[in-house]
Amino acid sequence: MTFSLMLIENNQSRMVGTVWADDRANAESLIPMAAVTPGIDEACVRLNRTDDREIPLPVAQTEPGHLGH
Repeated sequence: MTFSLMLIENNQSRMVGTVWADDRANAESLIPMAAVTPGIDEACVRLNRTDDREIPLPVAQTEPGHLGH
C-alpha cells in the first residue's frame, strides 16, 4: 500500500513524504523516522492511504546514463 505522510500545522496539511508498507500498522511504525527530520514533530504527522498498491516514485536523472554511474 502507498501512504502519504502529512504534516499538520496551523490547521493546514502538507505532504512531507511517501511510505510504502504492507498495511497501516507497518506504515505507522515508520512515522518516528519522519520525526527525526528537523522541524517535524511526530505528533503532527498523519498518514493518508493513497493507494492499495505501491506506486513507483519517478526518479529524475540529471544526465543521461544509468543511476550511480
